Amino acid sequence: MRAASSEGKWPLVLIAFRSWRLRASVQVDLSLAPYSVSELVGDLPDPRSATASSRPRPGARRSDPADPYRRIPPPAFFARLAGLSVPRSGFVLCPSSRHTETAPSCRVWPEPIGGWWCFRCGAGGAIYDLASLVLGARPGKDVGDEAFKAVRQLLAERLGELQ
Repeated sequence: MRAASSEGKWPLVLIAFRSWRLRASVQVDLSLAPYSVSELVGDLPDPRSATASSRPRPGARRSDPADPYRRIPPPAFFARLAGLSVPRSGFVLCPSSRHTETAPSCRVWPEPIGGWWCFRCGAGGAIYDLASLVLGARPGKDVGDEAFKAVRQLLAERLGELQ
C-alpha cells in the first residue's frame, strides 16, 4: 500500500452523461509514482476477444431495389413481424430468444439500408433476418430453400404480397 500525501491530490468526478447524475467521486494523488501494469492486472485472465457490440453489424447486407420487401423501413417491418413498436430513439427489446433483457439493446434504423442490430447478442440484418428469427430459424445467408420459403410466406401473411 502506498502512503498518500496531501500534495498533488485532485478530485475526479465521474458523471453518467445520459442522465447527468453523479456516479462516483474519487480522489487521485498525482504525486505518487505510477503503478505498473502487472501490479494492476496481476493474474486476471485476458478478456474475450469479441463481444456482440464489438462485432461489425451486418445491416441490411445488400440493398436490392427489385425486392419490394427490402424497401420496407425497419420500424414498419419490426411492428408487423415482431410486434414491437419502435420509439424515436430506435432502441427496442431484442426479439431474439437467445437472451432476455429488461433494457433495450436492439437498434432499429429508420432506413432499410441500416437494418437492425442487437448490441447484446449480435443478431441483426434485414427484413429476411428478422422473419427467420421470428420463425425460430437462424438468420443469415445459410437459410435453406425450405426455410426461405417459410420466411417468404410469413412476409406475405404479415405484410401482404408486394409487387
